[in-house]
Amino acid sequence: MEKQISETKTDRFNKSFLSDKIVLVEKNKVEGTRNKKNLFPKMPLYEISKPLFSKSGHIALLYEEVHCGIECGGAQVIILVKNDDLWNQVGTIPISLR
Repeated sequence: MEKQISETKTDRFNKSFLSDKIVLVEKNKVEGTRNKKNLFPKMPLYEISKPLFSKSGHIALLYEEVHCGIECGGAQVIILVKNDDLWNQVGTIPISLR
């Protein structure tokens, strides 16, 4: 996993499988605008990392942050396990942002 982190590069996210209710915004277009009240007034912002895989390729970790207001938000590490070619969330590790 350490090697995967050091080799991380920016990739494009394939949004074709997402609901039309989800709007993807590139991070560089959001940075510096979080304090503007009318930018995303009713929409939480999610930041999700690229997955880190175990050597076997059957366990993955994702880091997720949620920004939804001055008194709202959080972060967690999501633990996924692959069974029969399907990824299932088996747990989370909450992380405080305060």
